[in-house]
Amino acid sequence: MEQIRAKINQIDSQILSLLNERTDIVLSLVETKKQQNLPIRDPEREAEVIQRLSQQNNGPMPDECLERIYKAIFDEMCLVQERAS
Repeated sequence: MEQIRAKINQIDSQILSLLNERTDIVLSLVETKKQQNLPIRDPEREAEVIQRLSQQNNGPMPDECLERIYKAIFDEMCLVQERAS
């Protein structure tokens, strides 16, 4: 059990690192969106991302779970952008 939990902890650390990297990239878009008068949220782009990832998903995580996770990520990234504006 300890080995499995250690592996989960390692993966969680990797996920955290990747989420922070994604946040840095999202934040780099804030000024461009302001200059081009673009909205923070882009539902078309979000749908494209979910569709692309669903096509790449070989499981065992169901696509519905993947979609919920990414919708939460999109919501949080919008909040980050709003705070940075």
